[in-house]
Amino acid sequence: MQAVKTLARSAPTSFARSARLSSRAYSPVVARSWMPITSIAPQSLARFSTSKPKLSANEELVEKLKSELSYEQEVLAEQSDNTSIKEYLDGSSYQLEDTTGSEEVHLVRTYGDEQIKVSFSTESFSNPDADVDPSSDPAMFDEDAEGRQPKIRQAPEDEIENEEYDESPANYQVQVSVQISRQGRGALVLGCFLDQDARFNIEHVAFFPTLEMAEGKTAEHELSKRNVYTGPPFEELDEGLQSLFDEYLRERGIDESMGIFIPSYIERKESEEYMRWMQNISKFVE
Repeated sequence: MQAVKTLARSAPTSFARSARLSSRAYSPVVARSWMPITSIAPQSLARFSTSKPKLSANEELVEKLKSELSYEQEVLAEQSDNTSIKEYLDGSSYQLEDTTGSEEVHLVRTYGDEQIKVSFSTESFSNPDADVDPSSDPAMFDEDAEGRQPKIRQAPEDEIENEEYDESPANYQVQVSVQISRQGRGALVLGCFLDQDARFNIEHVAFFPTLEMAEGKTAEHELSKRNVYTGPPFEELDEGLQSLFDEYLRERGIDESMGIFIPSYIERKESEEYMRWMQNISKFVE
């Protein structure tokens, strides 16, 4: 009974609302105010936009950087378990020179009246087996970038998947420069690469009359350095002479122990600089 009364009371109200809407729909005033749909479309679109809230490019970039940073921190944590770096530095006569934010790293020492500097960088890895575009102009080719392969970071699942297609490891090498100078006597610069057995392989030996020229301290020195005769390809020298140059380096502590240290340090250095780079970019974008 109560339900019937409620329905009865509500029915007139509903009917009246319907009647008002019906009369409004056919009102002459409404008819006179009609206008083409093209005139009201912009207002309708502006008022009833269907586009979903968009995450700004800044926010997306920061989120991706944080994700990459988290992954890289895990990689660096695994590398920290490698004690070979500390063990080498503790027992070596060489001192490490590593500037934060710089790609280049140096190992330096004094040997008699000689100043020795072994240089390498986070870009020192190269692949001599990499195919070179035969159409490229040799005159425009950067020797320092020869054979260099881009470092592409992959998520762990991608690495696992790609392992199925890797039939043999790439023949990667590490480029190293050895500079030996003597006061008033100039400097020797030996261009070397580390093979997969951590051995130093000399590619060329250049003599510079001054240390400044060897290091290219000024534009004039750099130009003079480019024109210096660097000797024949090392492999074309007499084998006995090659062996003596190898022993010359070994006597100065440039041996397999250093050859093991350098790639390990490059890997850690590259991870640290990559993380620092992401942090700096993230702070800037935020």
